[in-house]
Amino acid sequence: MRLMHSGWLEWLWLLPVMLGLLGWAVTTARMARLRFVSNDAAKRLASPFGLTRAVARVVLLSIGVVAVVMALARPVDQARSAPVLTYGRDVCFVIDVSRSMLAEDLTPNRLDRSKLWIKDALGVLSGDRVALVAFAGDARVICPLTHDYGFFATVVDDLRPETVMSGGTLIGDAMRTALDRVFLDEDAARFQDIILITDGEDQGSLPVAAAEALGKRDVRLIALGIGDPAEGARIPITQNNELQYMTDSDGEVVVSRLDEQTLRDMVAQTPGGRYYSVRTGDVRLDEIYRTLIGEAEQRVLQTTDTVVYREWFPMLLGLSAMALAVEVLLGRR
Repeated sequence: MRLMHSGWLEWLWLLPVMLGLLGWAVTTARMARLRFVSNDAAKRLASPFGLTRAVARVVLLSIGVVAVVMALARPVDQARSAPVLTYGRDVCFVIDVSRSMLAEDLTPNRLDRSKLWIKDALGVLSGDRVALVAFAGDARVICPLTHDYGFFATVVDDLRPETVMSGGTLIGDAMRTALDRVFLDEDAARFQDIILITDGEDQGSLPVAAAEALGKRDVRLIALGIGDPAEGARIPITQNNELQYMTDSDGEVVVSRLDEQTLRDMVAQTPGGRYYSVRTGDVRLDEIYRTLIGEAEQRVLQTTDTVVYREWFPMLLGLSAMALAVEVLLGRR
């Protein structure tokens, strides 16, 4: 037997206080009675069960108080090991960190806004494992599948174009990296999702073919397209402590535009794939996550053992209620 909240035992001082008040009340009532009749007359008028009733009331009140305090202290015994199952899905966030994501058609820029959306989604996670792949001209697994949401949020904060050293944008390579290096359990593919955040510009990595490979494995693709698809936006860079804009080999300023058609074609290759045209607006990624992933079919991701005890507080509360009810039923003469 052990007490989970032994601090409540300090409240047992209520018992002597209660008994003292009860004794004071009985003495006061007796003195008031003797003002009208003599002590001998009072004894003749008294019920032969009066003393027994008084003792029983004191005992019942004491049991009621002690049982309530002991219940609050939460006594337990018979410790045993019990399995705890964690249900969820495997979700890989694939985020574009190429320099085009520094375009400021979203405030403060495309990349920083994407990081805020991902952290919003973390607030609705419940049992899912999450991973992070960053890509530009190459793709890197920044965080493997994990339940450590605090660590995941930290690596999301650290995302920048320098996270992937190779320049360019190869969306297809990012999809293949997530499929081959993150989702290692092919048997669990129908419980796996990829959330892609990019401006859709690709440089010959065959992204639609990569999405077909996802579809064959039953991995769902959810894509968020960000950026202005019409006018586009310039890409700011800093050189010699001066703000400039990226130029091509001909000296022309590079303008980055959202390529929506590629992203639409990609999600169409996967079961239940969805495309969200964010453009230069805003999106509630937490709501999307809750609707599409949080309510989707889940599987057991983790089984851990925990120690459970047999609880005594329900029986103690029942004993207290019974004792106090009987005390009331005894009545007063």
